[in-house]
Amino acid sequence: EGGTNLDTGSYSCTIQIQDAAGNDSTVLGMTPFEIDITGPTLNTVTWTDEDSSTSISEGDTVIFTFNEAIDQSTITTANADENLGGTDGDFGTAGAASISWNEASTVLTVTLGAGATIADGDAFQPLDAVTDLAGNADATVTAPTIDDLLAPVISEKTAVTTPTKTQKPTYVLTSSEAGDITLTGAGCYTSTA
Repeated sequence: EGGTNLDTGSYSCTIQIQDAAGNDSTVLGMTPFEIDITGPTLNTVTWTDEDSSTSISEGDTVIFTFNEAIDQSTITTANADENLGGTDGDFGTAGAASISWNEASTVLTVTLGAGATIADGDAFQPLDAVTDLAGNADATVTAPTIDDLLAPVISEKTAVTTPTKTQKPTYVLTSSEAGDITLTGAGCYTSTA
């Protein structure tokens, strides 16, 4: 105790005492310690389509990645939706089905329960109740949104009748999500719809 304030960082110090007669003690190695005065930040939020339904649903997982270890007791199945900056019921009507952390306490996996209401593009701004191991409150500045990492799944519904004399034939396809359509191929003109 005493002296000046230490900056954020890791410290490994030694101490030696000299008495009034000039006798030096042995050198004592202090247990290394870390000063952390910066709050954690939520870097990314991603969704994993566990049931391959191509939509966010019960049993799917949402993965929250922080820049440093989080005090796991600050996020539970009962408070995960609220403490991560969502609204009550986002992860299921009775809350998240389960949560789990990686060994480093930087990646939280939330398994969605029945009635989950979150959607692609939802933003998450953790509350101050979410802290790092030193007790610093969340310092996320820009709330990350759920990233959709799934490509649309398309299939042919109605093929072009062949042979046909129609110069503008009709073709029907289905897609698991809305998006831009691009048509290319031999003899086809390039079109984007």
